[in-house]
Amino acid sequence: MSKRAGNKKRRGTRFVMLEDWFLRTEAWRSLSPVARAAYVEFADRFNGSNNGHLAMAVRSLADAINVGKSTAERALAELLERGFIEVTQASSFNVKTRLATEYRLTAHFCNRTNQPASKRFREWTAQKKTQSRLRDRTVPSQGPSPENPTKIPAHSPVSGTETRRFGT
Repeated sequence: MSKRAGNKKRRGTRFVMLEDWFLRTEAWRSLSPVARAAYVEFADRFNGSNNGHLAMAVRSLADAINVGKSTAERALAELLERGFIEVTQASSFNVKTRLATEYRLTAHFCNRTNQPASKRFREWTAQKKTQSRLRDRTVPSQGPSPENPTKIPAHSPVSGTETRRFGT
């Protein structure tokens, strides 16, 4: 048997692991397909020791998941709102530097702040949508009301008069 020489690490193929409990959370199931693709892109950039230093600009995310900038921005907002990612350093733009926003995955230990995984997405719940009752409508239903029937004019085709047909 051969032994590995020195401190060389064994390199296998990289993969993104999404565990079963993670996929069953209400927050994950409520994500749009674009937001799910954005999360997979974040997870792909995570190498086990750079959580909290995951730099991602909206344009680079849009290019990576093949969507427009506005769609990528909505996906980022969705991931932030549901607690899958958190901002660790806001972006800045000036003459000397252009820094993209840096994020951390809340499902993993943060290497930047040395905080344990917060898993905020597990606490997220969908807001209940309130539906109006039928009688609470502000616009009346179509058709004449029983107490004020609509009168049909005498010259209307509905009143029984015949219309001329050309060519017969």
